[in-house]
Amino acid sequence: MATKNAPRIMFVHGIWMVGLEMSYLKRHVAKQGYETTGFVYRTITKSIPVNAEKLYQRLQSDGVETILIAHSLGGLLVA
Repeated sequence: MATKNAPRIMFVHGIWMVGLEMSYLKRHVAKQGYETTGFVYRTITKSIPVNAEKLYQRLQSDGVETILIAHSLGGLLVA
């Protein structure tokens, strides 16, 4: 259960990954009372600007304060 008023934490995976790699960390963070989610994107077939725009749109549409945790290529999208 998410802690009241706690920001959501979104995990953004790296190149050649699909998001499952962050499952253990995501579960561990959720046990600490945070709502967690992931952003899954096409690392090879879509460009960084296209994926960054999709991430931006997702964050805007959700309307929830979100902390981003990213790995590798995911860090480029977040930046």
